[in-house]
Amino acid sequence: VSGFGGLFLLRSLLDLLVKEKLDRMVDR
Repeated sequence: VSGFGGLFLLRSLLDLLVKEKLDRMVDR
């Protein structure tokens, strides 16, 4: 089930990136 773990990690990483992008957009 290492694949599932990797997927979860990738998803949470993507979430963080999206949050940062949204924060920057809101800052503008």
